[in-house]
Amino acid sequence: MEGVRGNREIPPRQPKTPPLQGHPPQTESAPTPSVTIAAVHLRPPSIDRGITSFLWALGLALFIWLGLLAIGTGQGTALILALLSFGGIFLFVRTQGGDA
Repeated sequence: MEGVRGNREIPPRQPKTPPLQGHPPQTESAPTPSVTIAAVHLRPPSIDRGITSFLWALGLALFIWLGLLAIGTGQGTALILALLSFGGIFLFVRTQGGDA
């Protein structure tokens, strides 16, 4: 509606133009408030020394077992030596392993 309504003048409407190809229509939005987030220290969870000792011993004993099988040692001998290695490595890492 153009013209005068009561004591207030109403400006004429601007014709809507179609948006340019490939560009979304521009809309005015309320400014977003700035948010400050405090710095967070990301660190891995604390793992018990016994668990890390077990994982080291398991990995190295498996490596020893596979190595013994690869050079032609009998399966029983390889298994016994790998299990003894597992126990020794576990005890060594458990008692001598330091905190990083």
